[in-house]
Parts: sequence; C-alpha cells; structure tokens
Amino acid sequence: MILFYLLTIGCESPELSTKEKSLQKDFIEKATEDEFDFLDDVESEDLDRLIQEKDENDEEDTLVDIIATWDYEDTVSHFVETLDKASSKEEDKKRAIFMECLEKAFLYKSVNLIKSILDKVDEISDDEFKLLLDNCLRVEKGRQKIHFDYRTVEADIYESLQLLFNKDKNKKKKDLVSDEIVEKILYLEYWDSDTKKGFLDMIIEYKGEEYLKEKWIDSDKLAELIVEKRLVILARNLLNIQKSSKINVDKVLQNEKLARYLTRIGLKKQIKISVV
Repeated sequence: MILFYLLTIGCESPELSTKEKSLQKDFIEKATEDEFDFLDDVESEDLDRLIQEKDENDEEDTLVDIIATWDYEDTVSHFVETLDKASSKEEDKKRAIFMECLEKAFLYKSVNLIKSILDKVDEISDDEFKLLLDNCLRVEKGRQKIHFDYRTVEADIYESLQLLFNKDKNKKKKDLVSDEIVEKILYLEYWDSDTKKGFLDMIIEYKGEEYLKEKWIDSDKLAELIVEKRLVILARNLLNIQKSSKINVDKVLQNEKLARYLTRIGLKKQIKISVV
C-alpha cells in the first residue's frame, strides 16, 4: 500500500505541535473536510512552517509537495483558501507564499493548484513568468504526479502552459518565450484528442501566425524539426491545422524531406495539396 506522511498541525496550545498522520491513497481521494480541519485553525504566524517545514519521515517533501503531487481538487481548494485567509492582513506575505506554492505547482504540473493560485495573483513579473515557464518544462517532478486515471506528463504540461499563457496579463509576455523555448515545447509529443489541438496550435495562438511563418515555416525549420526528431504527433498536429485552414502551412508540407517522412509514417495521404 502506498503511504505518504503529512505534517498536520495541532492547535491545542499556543505552540504548534507536529503530529504524524499516515496518508493513504483513498484518504486524499476522498479528501473529507474533517481530515483537514487543522487547516481551518492556521494563523498568519503559522504560514512559514505550513509551507516550508519538511516531513520528518521524508527529507524532501513539504505539505505543498504532497498536495501538488496528488493535486486533488477539494484538497487544493481548502489549502489555497487557508493561505488566503491566514494572510489576509499581510498582502506582501500572501503574495510571496502564493508564488512559492506556484513554483512548486509548475514543477509538478499540478493543474488544479496552478489554477487556484493564479486566480489569487493579480500580476506576474517577467522574471517570475520565466521561472514558472522553466519549471513547467522540467519533467522530473512532473513524473512523480499521481493520477487516478492514465495521463502523461505531456498532458499536464499542455494544460499548465495553457493556464500560464491564457492569463490576461501574461498574454503580453509572448516575447519572453524564446525560439529555444518554443522548440522545447514543440518536442513534447501530445495533442488533445477532444479539441484536436496540440502544442503547435498553442504556439500559433500565443506567439501569433506571423511568428510561426517567419521563424518556423519560411525557414523550413519546422519541417526539419519534425524529420530530425521524428515528431509523429507534431506532424499530425500540422496536418490538422492544414485541414482546418487555420493558417496556410503548404510551404512546410512541400518540403521534400518532410514529404518522404510523411510517406514513411503513413500520413502523406492526408495532405490536401500536391507535395512536390
């Protein structure tokens, strides 16, 4: 049986006491209110310990790590509201704590935690944006994420980036997403089977059609990337964009090397144009 350990804070006396609580899978899945009653009694002076103190049974994980690993919606909501309430009279401290949690949330690709905290933070600086973006594209913590159904880390990165890019004030930060970062994003083999969209759609929507045309289509860089890295899902994403007539990608599909690659993986027949 999978066991985790959570530091819970007892509030029987002015000095907080630490109690070890065994945390099993069904415990978080149910996330009953009484199991997290200790959060209701957290005061401002408790916040630093709540966020930073590590489990005595684990040299690495704090409460934030555990919540981010599971990312269970009810637990996340309870936790974030606790932080908000306990720091209500100290806006600077509140923001610092939320940003510390947000950094962890992007490391784990914890979609519920990211969304809840972004709703509480009005604006993110350029440096914070770059840090969150970098954390999101690191996969070591994301692979520790626990799901109750099959899901890849790429799917979590996709949703996490959507939340970061779609926040209103972050839409102006598109120039901070360099060509190198775009390339890292395009390496991620994932597309949403429901929306028929993938990372290429995300780049078009966030960076713009002119950017894609100038940096990736006219230079043949996109075609070369697909062939050299054997990015089958990105190729499929490209063909879906062409079918939707969202933007003209014919020049990419006319690349001789890409045409041969699409033939090899059985996708050439999906192209509308005559590839030369």
